[in-house]
Amino acid sequence: MRKVIIVLMIDLLLFALGGCKMETKKTATKEEQIEFLKKNEEKMTKFVKAQNSKVDSVQYIWDTVKEETVGNGTPQGGGTILTMRISIFDNERKKINSFGFAVEPDEISNPNSIKRMYTINASYNYFERKE
Repeated sequence: MRKVIIVLMIDLLLFALGGCKMETKKTATKEEQIEFLKKNEEKMTKFVKAQNSKVDSVQYIWDTVKEETVGNGTPQGGGTILTMRISIFDNERKKINSFGFAVEPDEISNPNSIKRMYTINASYNYFERKE
């Protein structure tokens, strides 16, 4: 009888351990994130240029790429985005400004496409004269 109870306990333990899956959230490495962003560089550049006709070119500062959680007042946050610094230039290669740029990928752990993008603290009129 004792052997039967021990065998049943072992079976129950194995069943419990086998039935539980440990789910680990894989996050893309910084290199994979930068690779994703570089694949979408043309789309991102079109977006930035569309903000102001003075923008002729965009320089991405790839070593500033960071993964950040967007706050929305809830403990889990509003999602995860990729941010970086960019510089914008006019058609004479004169630097207009530098600011943050954010990309929300479809899936942060394995990004394939861009859901949204936006500039952070952007001023496109940096060199305009104020009278």
